[in-house]
Amino acid sequence: MQKTLTQTCYRPRITFQDTNVVGNVYFLTFFRWQAECRDLWLRENDPELWHSIRRGESPLIVTHWSTRFDDPVGATIGDDVSVSMEFDEDEHQYSASATIERITENGAETIGKGSMRFQTSSAYSHAHNESLSGPFYEFTTMCPRISVLNPLDLFAWQGKCRELFLEDHVPKSLGRVANRQLALQTTFASVELHQTPPLLDEVRVEMRLDEIKCGQLGVRFDYFALSENEQVAFATGHQRMSSKRYVGLGIVPCPLPTDMLLALQSFTDSKRMIDKIENIIEFAHKEDLR
Repeated sequence: MQKTLTQTCYRPRITFQDTNVVGNVYFLTFFRWQAECRDLWLRENDPELWHSIRRGESPLIVTHWSTRFDDPVGATIGDDVSVSMEFDEDEHQYSASATIERITENGAETIGKGSMRFQTSSAYSHAHNESLSGPFYEFTTMCPRISVLNPLDLFAWQGKCRELFLEDHVPKSLGRVANRQLALQTTFASVELHQTPPLLDEVRVEMRLDEIKCGQLGVRFDYFALSENEQVAFATGHQRMSSKRYVGLGIVPCPLPTDMLLALQSFTDSKRMIDKIENIIEFAHKEDLR
């Protein structure tokens, strides 16, 4: 039998550690807030299960997690933010929907919506037989030989991989972001866990160009557990980003910077996407938005 419970009282306080280089709340923070709200719900509504999870007797495995970011600014220091989550429970399976709002004197403004599936049984495996090909940007991180993976790490590695790509291949645009001339807004991020990974020594994250429009791009992340000469694909992720520039006190959409487009050409072998990139570059040159 299914029951629905709602948690609406979580009000995080924003500090500098929650924000990016320009002072806006980092996309990973929105996922951390949802995790904290979920944990609050578990502690208040099923304390026996919560303590079992904390003691390591019951696993808590997030198999899907995604968030859409509705506001180009999101939130910053001093903002009043509310996180509400609604839960559906069916035996050991749970699904949750989240709404993140900024509270102002004029009422509540939705700045993000999320969805999560998690379970307290480790018996699961999703089909994942897709063959990967084509160029990719690679990021590898060391792990302290852990078997229980924190899904927030998957999002953190997405951000790390994306930002190292910018540093390595488009430092000019990265400088414009730091100087508040350009905004690269994360509009969507997700992870899908296909199986419990083996004991982790290292994780390799591969980032591939997935889609592109004039001012938007989508990338795909593939996660591989590396241990004792074994390579296991255990998760995938996606991000969509939007390019904007600052005009006065606001921001408006703009084409992706030319240096970024040129770099992205090296990370796809799709003729369709290469042709689209060349068309966007031509437009960006005409508009002098490099």
